[in-house]
This record gives sequence, C-alpha cells and structure tokens, in this order.
Amino acid sequence: MVEDFSLRANDGQPPALMTADEYGPYPKCILEIYGEEVRPEPTGKPGRPRKPYKVAPPDLLFATVCKKQEKNKGVKVEIRLVFGTEETLQEALKKSTVSKRVNVAFVERYNGTDRHLNARKARQTYEFSKNVDDHVHQSWLSIGYYNFCWDHRSLKIRDEYSVY
Repeated sequence: MVEDFSLRANDGQPPALMTADEYGPYPKCILEIYGEEVRPEPTGKPGRPRKPYKVAPPDLLFATVCKKQEKNKGVKVEIRLVFGTEETLQEALKKSTVSKRVNVAFVERYNGTDRHLNARKARQTYEFSKNVDDHVHQSWLSIGYYNFCWDHRSLKIRDEYSVY
C-alpha cells in the first residue's frame, strides 16, 4: 500500500508527515520505499562484503500513535517519532490544515468504512477470504466504489446563489 501511494502521489517523494498506529511492518515498509540506500565501504578483510542497507532521508517524517488500554478502556495515548526530528514534526503540524497533533483518526475512519463496504474485513463474520487474490480484488473493488461511486454528502457543490 505504501508503494502504491508512492507511485501515485508526490512524484515518489514522501509526504510532509505520515502517521499510523503501531503496526509492526510499517517502519520497515516505509524505509524500503522512501529510504536511501547506503553501500558500506569494503573493509579489505577476507569474507563477504557487508550488504547495502537503507537509512531514512532527512525529510522523512513518520510518527505513530500507541494507545494504552486497561480493561478495554483507553487510558493513555503516546506519540512516538519513528523517522525525523521533533523540530520537523512540530513544523509539519503547524503547516497542517487538517490537524494540529499526531493522530490516526483519518486512518481509523477509513478502516471503519472499509470494513463496512467489504464484509471480508468485518469483525466476527463468516465472509472471510479463503484466497488471498480474492481478498485483494475485493479490497480494490471496495476502494474504487468508495472513491468513485459513493455519494459523499459532505462534498457538496456550492454555488454563489445557495443559501446556507
């Protein structure tokens, strides 16, 4: 999904700020897509040379939201900066037009809508996917429906003669 986004947005450049929950594969995937490859210098010693690895570029900014729960109640929210600096994070939040703090509200809202549109992703359901390809195809179908067919009532065309 990160790779697909990078191909479609910002000419392959990372967005100003990426946020997510603490799902483990995200940092590795983001680093794989947006990271800069470093090739270690040969040591001159016998044996295999060290493999190239990726490091985060200075403009890569990724923060996670960790929600602590006790007895199924949210008790604490921690923000963790994975890539970037605290200064660049504060600068990105000041420039943001949608939020002034790190949160995952938009991701959670989308995931709720996605579960609503795709029964294979709903909780406690019999509509599970036995085949990964079928699951992926159904996911793309629901994404296409949501973005191009769904009547988004909050996106109204306003003209200068309308009374609100």
